[in-house]
Amino acid sequence: MKEKLQAIEQEAALLKQIDEQLKGLSADVRSEAFQILVERHLGTARSSGTARKSHAKEQPLRDRPKRVNESLSVVKDLNLRTSGDTPSLRDFCKPKAPNGFAEHNAVFVYYLAKCKEITPVSASHVYTCYKDISQRVPGAFQQSLNDTARRQGWIDMSDPGDIRVTTVGENFVEHDLPRKDAK
Repeated sequence: MKEKLQAIEQEAALLKQIDEQLKGLSADVRSEAFQILVERHLGTARSSGTARKSHAKEQPLRDRPKRVNESLSVVKDLNLRTSGDTPSLRDFCKPKAPNGFAEHNAVFVYYLAKCKEITPVSASHVYTCYKDISQRVPGAFQQSLNDTARRQGWIDMSDPGDIRVTTVGENFVEHDLPRKDAK
């Protein structure tokens, strides 16, 4: 019995130590990291993602969070035509030849922020760009913007109401487009 009590005390101390190390992380990341570290240090096995999947199956359909339909609209007073020395969006995009949603997102945010000097740039502004050049709009539009920010780092989505092009994004649009391997 005494050995069992010591083992429990050691595990409690380890859990406290793990919790202290994760204090600076966001709640979601912290929860996942805590679970992984507890399993690693205490030896409880979890096959990759199985616990989460089985939990999702147990949860009744009516209790699951509903998928939010994105409500985007065309910005009616956004002039994407040639004005002065600024080319139209279509003329700007043609030589850049963006391929895929991420590249289009980067080119659109760059064009709006640097060429048209629009602040703030919103998701509806980017949506308007897709519509203006008759380009297919991503099905999960907001996720497309988030992925462009997170994976490529070409745009900054820290404030979704004020999307900005990053330095990496500027360099990409100015120097890497069109892609050399594009034919």
